Amino acid sequence: MTRLMIIFIALALGIGAPASGYAQDIKLWHRISVYQDGKDGPLLHPEGVACPADSSLIVADSGNGRLLRYRIETETALAEVTEVKLPQLNSPTKVQAGGNGEIYVLNRTPLQIVRLADDGRFISVVKLAGQPVAVKSFAVHPSGDLFVLDLAAKRVLVMTPGGNVRVRIGFPAGTDFLSDIAVDPKGKVLAVDGVAGIVYALDAAGRSFTPITDSLKPYARYPSILTTDAGGRIFLSDRNGSRIVVLSSSGAFLGRLSGRGWKDGLLQYPSQVCISPRGQLTVADTLNNRVQVFDVSN
Repeated sequence: MTRLMIIFIALALGIGAPASGYAQDIKLWHRISVYQDGKDGPLLHPEGVACPADSSLIVADSGNGRLLRYRIETETALAEVTEVKLPQLNSPTKVQAGGNGEIYVLNRTPLQIVRLADDGRFISVVKLAGQPVAVKSFAVHPSGDLFVLDLAAKRVLVMTPGGNVRVRIGFPAGTDFLSDIAVDPKGKVLAVDGVAGIVYALDAAGRSFTPITDSLKPYARYPSILTTDAGGRIFLSDRNGSRIVVLSSSGAFLGRLSGRGWKDGLLQYPSQVCISPRGQLTVADTLNNRVQVFDVSN
């Protein structure tokens, strides 16, 4: 088995218990820290992680201009590593797994969404023909459609992987910026304004976003990236605060997890987060040059 530099502990992190007075005592148990690929090469500023249904782990090793796919052997060990290095992916950031096994990656330079097959083969670049799009982020809906944040026009585009636009949705009233978008397993669409610290949900008609939280600034400095678990709980990566903020599906604050530092279990400028089919939380711990995997209490 390929040697990996893996560290694990089974003690709950004391840092991260929510403030007293909240109903749910959510905690993290650190399981794995991954610093290297399968050839002992170090990760460099990883920004993206995806948790496909096959229980593998896909990492956007951004500073090294590649994707790494790890096969998870046990809760505290990884096995094989597959590297994907393509000319279209010189600076991958966000990664999403499609329901059919395809992989979608946001590349920074040039700014584009790249579509890959399950084995990492290049399929296409997702383009909106004839119109400039400043892609900030995107999410894959269970239907297969992509929800794309277009900062240039302050809108969300609902489009096919082939680039056909189905719906154009304006940003929420009074909001000029959205930092991330996500879709939960039931198809509920969420977005976050990291500057204002507000989470929004798309209405049932799919036409407008409404806030489900007040400003989260009392709990997070820059809650810029979000994901959900199978039960609908919302996990926000607080980049500047180096924490994970947890909300209920309705937007109620449940707790803050982890904190700033370099030891296992602590974070430095976390980026994308994902929840595996096992319910584990994976964090791209960017400035610590690693990816960390945690168990989350219910």
